[in-house]
Amino acid sequence: QPQQSMGHSYSYFNIWAVSTIVTAEEADIERFLQIHETDFRANYQCKPVVEELDNAVDSPPEEVIVSYIIKEDVFKQMLMDQNFTPSDIEILINLFRLIDNRGFREIDVRDVFISFAPFAAHSIHQIFELSMKVMEREGTKILDKRQLVHIFKLLNATCHYFGDRSLQVDQLQDLADSVYTSIGRIDGTIYYPHFIEYITDHPIVEMFTSLQFQGGIKEKLLTDEQIDAMIDKM
Repeated sequence: QPQQSMGHSYSYFNIWAVSTIVTAEEADIERFLQIHETDFRANYQCKPVVEELDNAVDSPPEEVIVSYIIKEDVFKQMLMDQNFTPSDIEILINLFRLIDNRGFREIDVRDVFISFAPFAAHSIHQIFELSMKVMEREGTKILDKRQLVHIFKLLNATCHYFGDRSLQVDQLQDLADSVYTSIGRIDGTIYYPHFIEYITDHPIVEMFTSLQFQGGIKEKLLTDEQIDAMIDKM
């Protein structure tokens, strides 16, 4: 059955009507965040990719982690260690392979957790909150524009994968641009807690979550052949 606490007025989303996803309990949210806060490098052989940020002239460049690369088999073991159910693991592995469009069997682990956020969250607001917490520069609550657009693209692709209508790339870019326009800027970093409500209530997001845009679930049911074709493309 659909998860009642997640479906509420958005019960026409396929992504919230999948019967095998995690139950909408607070413990699931805590486990989701616990995995994110794990020391990936020490416990799960993640390979951190860093870049240097220019600081003041007299200060050395600051290294920040821009991704955590993890292999598929290690990722699966991580989920098993965290006691995810077999059906949840199957969904996450499918999302892993969807993101791994090069077929290298390795991705930034944060990408798959962001794609999983719609299953772990109780509301549109919490989807963005969880996604940004996963993506942020650790402990800073800061995102740059590239990261913001990347989050929007991942969430949009996940909805599309489960048969919901998705936004165009230029609409996702417009959404990110409007966040910066609202504070008189075109680029740079933002303290994301100040903008989650703005994004949640944005006309583009409101349109995307509307029944008029999405249509009813019966209109979006996939045949077995369509499902098989989507899996074959992964």
